[in-house]
Amino acid sequence: MPQHRYRAFISYSHADEAWGGWLQRKLETYRPPKGLAADRASAGLKPVVRDREDLPAAGNLNAEIQKALSQSEHLIVICTPNAVRSPWVNEEIKLFKRLHGGDRVLALIADGEPGDAERECFPEALRFAVDDAGGITSTAVEPLAADARESGDGKRAAFLKIAAGLLGVRLDELVRRDAQRKMRVMQALGAAAAAIIAVMAVLTTIAVNRSIEAQRMRAESENLIEFMLTDLRDKLEPVGRLDVLESVGEQATGYYDRQDLKHLDGDSISRRARALLLLGNIDERRKDLDAALISYKAAAATTQELLRRAPDDPQRIFDHAQSVFYVGDIANQRGEFDVAQEQYQEYYRLAQKLVSQDPTNPKWRLEAAYATSNLGTVLSYLNKFDDAAPYFEESTDIRRDLVEAAPGDWKLADAFAYSLSWAAYNDIERGHFSDALTKLKEQLSIYQPKLSDALESYRVLEDVLTVRRRLGKAYMALGELDAAARELPIATAFGDRLLERDGEQMRWLHYAALVDLDMSLLLGFRHDDTGAAQTANRAFARASKLYRMTKEDSSAKTTYGNALARRLATAADPREKKNLASELREFLNSDLRDLKPPEYENYLVMTAALASYHAVRGDDDGARRLAHAAINRFSTAEDKLSALTLIPLAELYVITGDIDNARRLAQRLDAMGVKRPDFIALKERLQTMQE
Repeated sequence: MPQHRYRAFISYSHADEAWGGWLQRKLETYRPPKGLAADRASAGLKPVVRDREDLPAAGNLNAEIQKALSQSEHLIVICTPNAVRSPWVNEEIKLFKRLHGGDRVLALIADGEPGDAERECFPEALRFAVDDAGGITSTAVEPLAADARESGDGKRAAFLKIAAGLLGVRLDELVRRDAQRKMRVMQALGAAAAAIIAVMAVLTTIAVNRSIEAQRMRAESENLIEFMLTDLRDKLEPVGRLDVLESVGEQATGYYDRQDLKHLDGDSISRRARALLLLGNIDERRKDLDAALISYKAAAATTQELLRRAPDDPQRIFDHAQSVFYVGDIANQRGEFDVAQEQYQEYYRLAQKLVSQDPTNPKWRLEAAYATSNLGTVLSYLNKFDDAAPYFEESTDIRRDLVEAAPGDWKLADAFAYSLSWAAYNDIERGHFSDALTKLKEQLSIYQPKLSDALESYRVLEDVLTVRRRLGKAYMALGELDAAARELPIATAFGDRLLERDGEQMRWLHYAALVDLDMSLLLGFRHDDTGAAQTANRAFARASKLYRMTKEDSSAKTTYGNALARRLATAADPREKKNLASELREFLNSDLRDLKPPEYENYLVMTAALASYHAVRGDDDGARRLAHAAINRFSTAEDKLSALTLIPLAELYVITGDIDNARRLAQRLDAMGVKRPDFIALKERLQTMQE
């Protein structure tokens, strides 16, 4: 076999760049299992090349792409409807087949449906043979494909299929050896935990027969459990080893399950509860909220019993407060805000009891700050922004005092910054934009020293992205577009960096999509229609990916709908606008039938975009029907709308011809100091109608 510079060339539409980046990272970091029959397995699967630059506008591939294709051993095509629409993907396949033949072309299905007229994902050059001149023939061929969709092989199995094709080995051999390697790793990790548990089992057995020695032996066992739940957990969490963390939790709970709980002391039972909380945390990160809640409720039952035995013991109060919080947190994520508020209220009561026992204890004061902020959070989610504000203010004041008493403590400074973030968010929602700017600038100053370590501290990047995005949103509300234009590009760059690190991280996808939406809005306000449309398309691509990953998540759902509305507002092609309007109408009627307060703003933005589309087309009756339906839905909930939501609501009133209510809302927005360009344009329309 001739030597090649690259193991593979990845061909994809630039709309699917996240998939291209993911596959390249997976291939280049993959270590083939030892003992494979393939002669070149030990060399790994790198280097892999992918086109990172925009292809030329001419009808030919540029020289660098042609050279890379000629020096590549394999071609991998990321197959989606985007790839079918891309002429460049087709050209790359044609050239590779002409140079190397078709037997070294691999396909990775990421979206769409092979053979479906509307959602075909195989480009034409992949489905048909190519002649010596590079022309597509009428001879159909069956691509060698791995299906990364959830309904297919899934990402892991699809990746192994691609790897097997590159290595020239049978899939079953690679899977078997890969599983053996993973088993060896897990056995090594499990052996360490098992050794700890074995020691504890022996010590426990000895303890039954030797009473004096038993106490010391049980203490040793308990110390090992404590190590597993503290130091070992702290070492594993930053590297994201959920599998090993889960093993730690299961080993710890298994140890206690083998004991007679009636004979265990309070500290031992407390450790069992902490192990249950650990298992719940892992399930929560995996978005398995049902499983997480089972663990949290089991932990809460345990800590409640311990608190009943010692109602004034601060450690028992603290332990039960943690369990109560996590039960409430699941309810909050599910939109069960009444349940969440009840749990958070109990958490607050327990935290206040701790502070009353020892008012100067910084740990208890910080716990009170967390509890206070949680109550503000659930009230804010209920769109009770004014009710939430005092809770955020109290939480921020406590944390500020703690930071001033312990300068240089990053953990306390980070907690303080987080409280400022929530308070600023709530200020934006209730129309206190200048107050929000003050808090956000202070929050940014806390993070600034950490930005030099941002390559390692991706959590800081995530937080600064949110600060910059909210600064941009507040500046836009006040009509300060130049200031917004300084903040949002920084947030955009941070979003890109996060997704380069991990394009599958759902939270980062969400944040990056939100930044793109705000950036598209800003570009539209500055009359850059092309930029606004391109950024809206990117937001939609990210939101769509997020929505496919977690359709039940409220944030993912509304971000997807908002991105769809933004695409409708910025699209120029009439046929595309018609398709987008149809898709948005279906989304509103199916996915947003049962609204919760956090979804109100997005629903009105979507409806206003759809009604405006009908009005521009001259379908005044259709526009009025949509506007009336939305207004009727919110006739008794206007006091629960965020400040900027009043803009699309006022636009809907104008569409129905209810000018008086539109003016009333405009006066409220004026009083808040809103000068966003779309609101200024709305006021001018109202002025013209009055004249």
